[in-house]
Amino acid sequence: MKEFNILVIGNNPIDLSTIFTRLEEVVDLKFSARVAFDWESIESRLENFKPAYVLIDDNIGRAELERTVGALCKHRKTRSAPITVIKNSNYESLVSSGIMDYILKDHSTGENLYRSFLNSIKFRKAQVLLARAYYKRKRKIRDILTSA
Repeated sequence: MKEFNILVIGNNPIDLSTIFTRLEEVVDLKFSARVAFDWESIESRLENFKPAYVLIDDNIGRAELERTVGALCKHRKTRSAPITVIKNSNYESLVSSGIMDYILKDHSTGENLYRSFLNSIKFRKAQVLLARAYYKRKRKIRDILTSA
């Protein structure tokens, strides 16, 4: 059983406690989590915590969500952590680079969240490997062209 470090971001303590309750129902999941409500509290949590996964409640608002995702993608401790957004509805589309998955709040179960963790982590690792391979090959091609 693998332990996940999870950073949970939101502004509604009741919704966040529901998320924790659902995660605790998953038998195969052992996790350590930290909760943050704004960027200041995120930075404070990241001082001595490195999340493998980030879960954000979209109640924080669209502008704040975009800023937070952008900052998390650049931060040294979270740039490789996949991000999942828990949405209130499927009517508003949130497209942001850096977000790996979306889950509807009404249909989120502990198993759905756990499956999202595993899939997002695999997808993120594949992205990183693809980027490394691309830059490595790009360099080799450039070296071949400059030596010819």
